Amino acid sequence: MNEIQKRAFRSEDLLKMDYYDRSPSDYESSRYLETIEPNVTFIQCGKVVLCGGLNIFYPGCAEAWIFISKNPGASVPMGAKILLDQWIRQYHLRRVQALTLADWKEGRRFLEWLGMRCEADRMIQSSVDGKDQAMYARVI
Repeated sequence: MNEIQKRAFRSEDLLKMDYYDRSPSDYESSRYLETIEPNVTFIQCGKVVLCGGLNIFYPGCAEAWIFISKNPGASVPMGAKILLDQWIRQYHLRRVQALTLADWKEGRRFLEWLGMRCEADRMIQSSVDGKDQAMYARVI
């Protein structure tokens, strides 16, 4: 069985994972993300397959961040969905938002599958490296 192991996120985890649209700024950003809790790394068959967490802005509102491997298999996204639902209850969230690259169809589909809906279709040059992003949110 390919059981998922979970542990706290470490910035070097991103260097060990093959994910969509790797950017030179990701590692620098990940050093900041490592300091924000909650966060997690999923490991499957000895490989890092997902890194993610929440940045809680204020009580009830958080931004989710996630890096997921290119071929994660079905159990990894399902594990992320279960964990997000747990965090929503644990932190008493009423809103969780997330950004994805505007032209990345798989990212949009994944956020919709997590129960989010698009609130801003294209935020021009809003990423760290100047790419367009879309804002999604789940209001509980």
